[in-house]
Amino acid sequence: MLEANLAFYDAFASHDVAAMDKVWANSHAVSCIHPGCWHALHGRAYVMASWRAILTGSDAPPIRCEDPMGQVYDQTAVVTCIERVMQTQLVATNVFVLERGLWKMVHHQA
Repeated sequence: MLEANLAFYDAFASHDVAAMDKVWANSHAVSCIHPGCWHALHGRAYVMASWRAILTGSDAPPIRCEDPMGQVYDQTAVVTCIERVMQTQLVATNVFVLERGLWKMVHHQA
């Protein structure tokens, strides 16, 4: 699950929409809460549209993940970490489920 978490931040940092798409679950419900004035997004189409907008935008911020800590609960895993976005520090929670033997993201909140 920590590798899946790293893949999420690698996709974000490299502005790679295709890689971001691979991180997220296909057969489970997904949700995302971006920092700032975003509202909660529910459903893969809405979540992926938000990531496309962020990653292809001219003002997509540089980001890095620090101190990821993961817990596995059967077929669900939770990773908490610090996101460094320019001079800002955010606490993030990323939730993953096993989907066809691979950890896939079902929720991100920062």
